[in-house]
Amino acid sequence: MIWEIRGTRNGKTIRAKVAASSEESARAKAHASGVEVTAVLIMSDQAAAPATASASPIAAASAAPEQDAAPSPGMPDAGEQSPGYAAQPISYAHGAGLTQQPISAPFGLGLASVICGGVGSILFCIWPVAIPLAIAGITTGIIGWVLARKRQAKHLLPMIGTFVSVIPFVIYGVLAIGLASVFHSASKAAALAAQRAAAQTQAQANAAQSQAVAISRPHANPPPQPPAPPAPDPTIENPISIAADDLISAYNANPVAADAMYKNHWLKVDGTITQIHRASITLNGVEKQRGVQCTLTSGNLTASMALQTGQPTVVRGRCAGGSPRSVNLREVTIAK
Repeated sequence: MIWEIRGTRNGKTIRAKVAASSEESARAKAHASGVEVTAVLIMSDQAAAPATASASPIAAASAAPEQDAAPSPGMPDAGEQSPGYAAQPISYAHGAGLTQQPISAPFGLGLASVICGGVGSILFCIWPVAIPLAIAGITTGIIGWVLARKRQAKHLLPMIGTFVSVIPFVIYGVLAIGLASVFHSASKAAALAAQRAAAQTQAQANAAQSQAVAISRPHANPPPQPPAPPAPDPTIENPISIAADDLISAYNANPVAADAMYKNHWLKVDGTITQIHRASITLNGVEKQRGVQCTLTSGNLTASMALQTGQPTVVRGRCAGGSPRSVNLREVTIAK
């Protein structure tokens, strides 16, 4: 039988005659020559004419694109009987004696991939729906791309569908990285706050423990207490009687309190002479420690010449306060 093949190859429209026993055989020959068949038209059931006419007619027809001119002599239009050909019943499945080719598999798979990927990207917030759709889109896109490569057909749509189907996973990846960063920052801040709270608690516990120990531990050497306050307004005739050691201890314990009690008051001090100077004597003075420095009046300078170190004595004078090295008495007279 003679069949007319209509299709495309390498972007060009092809119309050629093929001798084959059936439509399937004619399609197979066309596919073997790289032609995407769009229609097959039966022309006659006579044997193929001369060998020159039947030898690779598709290859010869591929060089020239389809023209809309009048049919060539010997090529009848659809449903029309030509002279010299026996009449044959023609089946018009889709009109004008043409059998239309269904949509190619790569195109259908690519379209399905684009739809699945697009819907999954739109519904990415509903992950139980978006993830299966994205996986289906990636799968159909890859299969369509492989089939298109094998058939040397256009594979742009499967590639687009594959890339669109990957979008939900890219969104999930970005969200996961962002959430991980937020959780890491929050955990780090919480750990730092916990460390600060623990350090503050430890400092408070240490302070409380130190205070408790200080309260519970008795003083081994309690500070000396100043003597009882003297009688008001002592005079030279009625001075305050105090030992030299007690006066020194009072100024060693609290100079301010001792000044409040004794300064500018008349005192009667008994002690031991440790140093004798031209116009003064020192009572109970020890090296590098305080003593009572007594500045004598002019009338007692002669009496001081009879004094000796180590001799007990009693003096009367007005307290002038303390200094780092001594307790000072002025206008001193020797009582005995």
